[in-house]
Amino acid sequence: MIEEMMRYSDADLAEFKEIILNKIEKAQSDLELIKSAYNALFRVENKTYGVCKVTGKLIGKERLKIVPHATMSIEAKNLQR
Repeated sequence: MIEEMMRYSDADLAEFKEIILNKIEKAQSDLELIKSAYNALFRVENKTYGVCKVTGKLIGKERLKIVPHATMSIEAKNLQR
């Protein structure tokens, strides 16, 4: 008996493609966050953690508690705008 080849419709495939692309985008975002966390850990180890890369001043503790991978103070972030 010969099996008939079956496949999803083009519309279904487009839907699956969108789902896959969204998952890839989220994974890339997660990867960037993980990289930032490792870089923050490295800065803790070499005792440069919490120093703003723009102003050279300490980043506020409250900011670091919310965004532990921050490399800029609120002051420096506001200067970028």
